[in-house]
Order: sequence, then structure tokens, then C-alpha cells
Amino acid sequence: LHTQDLPENLNIDFPKKMSWDIGKGEDKVSVMDLYFMLCEIVKQLPSTDQQVFIKHLEKWANNDEQRPEYLTISKKNLLELHNSQLFTIGAHTMTHPFLPSFPYEYQKSEIIGGIEYLLDLTDAKINFLAYPHGGHDENTYKILENLNVDFAFTTDPACFDINTYRHAIPRFQVKDWDGKTFAYNLN
Repeated sequence: LHTQDLPENLNIDFPKKMSWDIGKGEDKVSVMDLYFMLCEIVKQLPSTDQQVFIKHLEKWANNDEQRPEYLTISKKNLLELHNSQLFTIGAHTMTHPFLPSFPYEYQKSEIIGGIEYLLDLTDAKINFLAYPHGGHDENTYKILENLNVDFAFTTDPACFDINTYRHAIPRFQVKDWDGKTFAYNLN
């Protein structure tokens, strides 16, 4: 939605019929609100459907610009992080689904796929997982227990202690801050 001149209406038929007016109408939706609504729709879709949906949005917005700052990490860079003593690599699934939206077997496939990909690449046991979108449910917990994943991290910004469940560890988001802002947010 970074295009300067978006069309005034967005109509989609997939995953269900929906439309939004972002032009001049009485029920006008801001571009920011539309963005958040579309994010909620996309995160509920399996990865192949996500790609179809996103391609439709790119065509509607007349925007097929690939922004390098939004690309996934390269294998080379991932291995550099892995070989550094400052980082520990953890899994994040294969395609970034909102796990609670999917049944047990789909979640299991996503989690195992992410772990096996990293294991094959790094030749190291993967002990950690960060939930895509912070989403998890009882099925997710069962899968992680069965896979012997040591710890899993949510997106809940909170502190934890010895009583925190090991597959629901909260974390604070670290943004692209300078050193002074980072130090301020530590306090």
C-alpha cells in the first residue's frame, strides 16, 4: 500500500467477498486501517493462498516493487549469525502462519519444516521457536513438547520468572533504535 495513488476502492472475492472505500465516500477507510484489516485476513490464510492474495493486492495497487529491506534473510547471512557467539538460531516455521488458525497437523508440518530446514543448514540442534505473529494454542504446546523444543517465545511484551511456562516466554520488541533509545527502553 505504498503506492502514491491507490485506487479509491478495493474489491476482493477471495477468501470471501469484501470491499473497502478508501476514496471520498462516507464509509471511507484510512489506508492505515485498511492495512491492518488486510494483515488480519492474510495471517489467517495458508501460505499458498497468502501469495495469491498479495499478488492481487499488488496488481490492485499497481505496485510490484520488491523492497530489499523486506526480503527474508539469505542462507549466507543466516550461517554468519549461526557462526557468531552472539546469536542463537531458533525456528519460526516454514511460511509464517498464525498457528492457532490451523489444525494440529498443519501446525506440526510448519514447525517441523522450519526446524528441519535450519538443522540441515546449520547442522545444529534447534532448541528454540518464536511464534509467528505471537500465535499459539494447546495444539502448538503439544507439538513443541513432542519435539522436545526447549523454549518458545511469544510477542507478549512482559517480564517472566521461574514460573513462566517454557513454551510461552514473553519478549519485548527491539526496533531499529540507536544506542541511546535502546538503553532508554531497557529501563
